[in-house]
Amino acid sequence: MQKEINWEKAYTVRVRILSHITFWFVVTSIYYLSYRRLDLSLAWFMVLKDIFAVTTIFYITSYIIIPKWLLQGKFLKTFLWFFVIYLWWGWLTYIACLYMDNFLQPGVRLEQYIKLVLTHGVFGIFNWMQLPFYILDFAYLTALPLGLKLMQSLVNKSHQKTLLERDNLALELNFLKSQINPHFLFNTLNNIYRMVNKNDPKTAATVLSLGGLMQYTLYESNFKYVSITNEVKFIKNYLELEWLRYGEKVQIITNIQEDFDEYQIVPLILFPFIENAFKHGPENSRIDAWVKVELTFNESTLKLYVANSYKPGIVKDRKINGGIGLENVTKRLKMNYEGAYTMKVTQKDNSYSTLLEINLGMHNDNLN
Repeated sequence: MQKEINWEKAYTVRVRILSHITFWFVVTSIYYLSYRRLDLSLAWFMVLKDIFAVTTIFYITSYIIIPKWLLQGKFLKTFLWFFVIYLWWGWLTYIACLYMDNFLQPGVRLEQYIKLVLTHGVFGIFNWMQLPFYILDFAYLTALPLGLKLMQSLVNKSHQKTLLERDNLALELNFLKSQINPHFLFNTLNNIYRMVNKNDPKTAATVLSLGGLMQYTLYESNFKYVSITNEVKFIKNYLELEWLRYGEKVQIITNIQEDFDEYQIVPLILFPFIENAFKHGPENSRIDAWVKVELTFNESTLKLYVANSYKPGIVKDRKINGGIGLENVTKRLKMNYEGAYTMKVTQKDNSYSTLLEINLGMHNDNLN
């Protein structure tokens, strides 16, 4: 796997200064090559005027207007600011032309430009007939630096949003791992206590199942990806303890495939659907309660089908672990398997089911 570059650390103050100097050198060169066609001897003067105008516009717009107004949705203020910088550039252009006309000796082509500007006066930039000329001139000077900065700001905002969503998902996942139904754990420990008192031969196996469950949530699920075999083992341990918890009061039907090859999966992305089935099925009402779990794998496609009974009027809002909800699972699926999964949720009169299919083929090939 290629090493990921941390651009925030690489973009030091020194690198930033050098990049800005290089950028303005390129912009200055572009301006100079344009003005030297008008007047070779006074091209430098026009370049100085434009660089002064554009740098002041660029840095104020980049570090104040874009982050504090434009990206915050304050579009009216942003529009008024563009009116102000257009006015600022126009006045500087008029003053520069006035100075060249009185104190310097411009060539014929530059003289035509100067006369055009001076003829319309200091407010000529708002002359309806000359507006296209001024707008195009202004856009030519400012489009490159402001366009690049605006693009960078939008990309950075999108990147920050992605990082925030990723961090929130990580926090929610940690919460998920710490919130395995406390009622389930309490009842499991009570059942183990009764089994010990009865010298039940299954006690040791039950303790091992609970230990495996806790070990997986505390340690193995900290990895970005785990083998499907380990994820399935975790689910089986959970189901065995639910069998112990409910006994014959709840019908638990399972069909879990044994062989999943060497494919990997994001940890705990299947478990919430299964725990949710128990939480909103038998845990709400054990009258004719049932849960069905099918987990199969065929041609690199993982299929999970989870269904449960429920009693209308008794079931609470469909959430996973006190508020994380299906929305969190959907976000994790989208972040890790976008374009490679489908999920269908079906609610009938007395049942609720979820069918999740993930194509792990291409995704796992990219991990190697």
